[in-house]
Amino acid sequence: EERGRRFSPQARPNGSRVMPAVENLVQVIRSDADQRKKLVCKACFLSALASVAPGVVKNPRATRRWRRGELAAVAAATVARLEGRDKMHCIVGTDEFNANLRYARGSLVYLRADTNPPLRVLLYASLPPPRAAAALKPLPSSAAVEETKTKQGTDKRQGGLKVVDDDDAADADADDAVGAAVDAKGAARLVDACNASPELIAAVLEALACDPPATSAESAGDRREKAAAERAAAWRGTRLRDSLTATYGPFWHVVHSALAFGACVHESAPGRQVIVRRGRHEYIVWHHVATSRGVLEGFAKGVKWSAVLRAARYLFLAVVAAYVLWFRAMCVDEEGGGG
Repeated sequence: EERGRRFSPQARPNGSRVMPAVENLVQVIRSDADQRKKLVCKACFLSALASVAPGVVKNPRATRRWRRGELAAVAAATVARLEGRDKMHCIVGTDEFNANLRYARGSLVYLRADTNPPLRVLLYASLPPPRAAAALKPLPSSAAVEETKTKQGTDKRQGGLKVVDDDDAADADADDAVGAAVDAKGAARLVDACNASPELIAAVLEALACDPPATSAESAGDRREKAAAERAAAWRGTRLRDSLTATYGPFWHVVHSALAFGACVHESAPGRQVIVRRGRHEYIVWHHVATSRGVLEGFAKGVKWSAVLRAARYLFLAVVAAYVLWFRAMCVDEEGGGG
């Protein structure tokens, strides 16, 4: 209010009435981050959205049909604007999507943009590798790396005969497994291999080939096929993550949705990301662990330096006050006594 009158944005010239709408376009739905990080994530996403799709910011009520590539571009632009040591993953979807993952404490920010349709944005950082990890199967290399190794070392000939190494046989078995999974009725199909190895692709398709138990797929009296399909998709996403974790170790990230969504994620190494589809749902799965921190670095990250500086200021005042009292008690008395 100004002089007892309510301020009306309609009374402001030069189109400034849209500023409050832009500021309130993005809201934080869920977060365990501090206030500064939440504001930074909101500003970075809004800036990325204005850069990739300026018409959406100018007219949020206008209907727009998003494609996966466009949403991925918004996610990539958001991540590019975020600064910090932690590598942030970003998922942008046109509706609620299911995320099966683990995140670092204080890094999760979940946003909602009041556009048409509404956009959901998930930002988070990965966990560092566990200290005591069990000896599991090594993570598969990318397809390009495997092809290079095959050309350099596995095409050996003795007496005019080609000797096939065990690695070649494993690759052939993986190719057969991929083909069998794709040909199976109702199984998942590969959308983007992302340069992943046949072994990883086969493991992903195999995990998504199973159906949940009847008790998990539909409850008593529930005849809504859409709800049953959503529960089945969530069950498969959990099974996919658990299967890859049990085989290759942590940390695997799985996101799926029946509607369009895009992602900008970090991989622990090239070729450890796969995008597949089963039915109406599209799944993206990737592997990533954060860089391990040293003891001092981890301590420094966990300390709230604003509180430390405030406490240091009060400590300094306490030290000065104690010195003044000591000076008056010791030095002044000695001067008065003729010392």
